[in-house]
Formats: sequence, structure tokens, C-alpha cells
Amino acid sequence: MATKEVNVVFNFYEKITPPPNMESFLKGWSHLGHFVKTLDHFVSAQLHTNLNPEGRFPYVNYSFFEGTQERITKDFCEPSPELIKALVEGHGPPGLQVNYPGGYTEVATMEGSPIAPALPKSTDSVFLLSSFKGPKTDEESAKFESEWMDVTGVTKLKADESLGLQNAALYRRFTQAPYDVLMYVVRCEFVGIGSSRGLEIANDLKDGIVGDGVERTNSSLYKIEPSNILSK
Repeated sequence: MATKEVNVVFNFYEKITPPPNMESFLKGWSHLGHFVKTLDHFVSAQLHTNLNPEGRFPYVNYSFFEGTQERITKDFCEPSPELIKALVEGHGPPGLQVNYPGGYTEVATMEGSPIAPALPKSTDSVFLLSSFKGPKTDEESAKFESEWMDVTGVTKLKADESLGLQNAALYRRFTQAPYDVLMYVVRCEFVGIGSSRGLEIANDLKDGIVGDGVERTNSSLYKIEPSNILSK
């Protein structure tokens, strides 16, 4: 039996003002999530909570959908009236919140096997999410993707067995947007290191150039609460 194509949607939330009629950002996210669960191509959604109260992105949503990239792109470019209604109810009118959604494909993993759509390996797991700007050319993209573990720091993290790195994956954006800050995302899962050590790791990964045409824009440590996981 052929394996179904699975694509990822990341949404990085920067400003989390609660929408009207919702007492909190989380209530709004849950409201939208329960509508998205009704879509036939939905698989699961996991909301990452930033463990640094001063982090740039307090929350990052990580969702999975079966089907083609064209199907995901249509959801972004030609949303149904029902989806628009749920978005406004869950996130508020345009401008109330600031977030950066996008469709991504999993282009590489630490062990070579697909991860998506994986759930946390443990309730104690913590996640390192790094976003990258650029590159500008196909050649720069190919070079970055071939060297991603070395230039993003995953190789070094893997070598330290005390960190308990379980998996890591590189995601490349395929939906268009008027910004290029989040062209690539690297997601790492750790078990057993605790939040203090994880925050040290995130702080050690400085923003700036990591390769030809590629710039790290943010690295933060997150946790996924069981109540913030949705699935069919």
C-alpha cells in the first residue's frame, strides 16, 4: 500500500491578543482547532508553548495534513467561507494577532526516516525550534539542505549523548508569503534534559549567518502540553 503524502503547517505566533468572545489565546486556538479537525485531510495538531517568557514566539502550532501541497496551498490562498469564519473567531480580525503561518515539507531528518506526523515521545519532551531566513538561490538551498545538520548545530547536539536528542527534522516552506523570515524550520526533540539545560542550548544558538545565504532568525525551547494536542 502506498504511503500517503503528509505535509506540515507551522504557525509562529508573535502577538497573542485574545480574540473577541474568547477569554484567552488558548481558548481561541482550541476553537479554531476543533473546526480544522472536521477537514477531511486533517491528521493532527500540536501547540508548542515557549518556556522562555520573553521569547519572540510564545506559541508555535505544528499541524499535519494528508494530501498534496496544492491542497494546503488552496487552504491558504482560497479558504472556504467556513474556514474564514473559524479563523476570525479563533484568531480575531486581521491585525489583532501577529502570526506567521505556512505550509512546509519535511525534506530531511536526523536518522533519515520520516518523522511527520509524530507525537511527542514523552510527556517530559522539550522541543528546540529554530527558524531560518533565505536562501536566495537554488544553489544556496541545495547546499544548505545537504549540510543542514552541521550548520544548524544538530550534529553537535547529537554527539552529546547526555542531551537525549530523540529526533530532528528540517522543514522547507512551499507556500508563498510576503516575508522570507521563516523559509526553513528545524525541530529537535529531547527527552530527559529538563527545561533549564534546554534553555541553555537555545541561548547558545546565536542568531545570524549559518551558511551561504542562510540566516538563523530565532531559536527557542518549547513544551507540548497533552491538552494542546488535537487528532482525529
